[in-house]
Amino acid sequence: MKLKMHIISVKMPRSYIDALDGLVRRGLYSSRSEAVRAAVRLLLSRELTHAHRVSSKRARVVEVV
Repeated sequence: MKLKMHIISVKMPRSYIDALDGLVRRGLYSSRSEAVRAAVRLLLSRELTHAHRVSSKRARVVEVV
C-alpha cells in the first residue's frame, strides 16, 4: 500500500543538510526526504515505545496501591 505523501517545511542547520546529502551520495537513501522520513520513523518508534513503558509502569504502580 502506497502512502499519500504531504509536503512540510522544516528549517535546519546547513550542517544537517550537508550530512543528509552525504547519506544520499553514499547511496544509503534515495533522497533527503527518504532520509528525513527514516529519522522521523525512528524518533516516533523510540518515543512511542518510551511512552508505552512509562504508562505501563504507572498502571502497575496504581494496581499495587
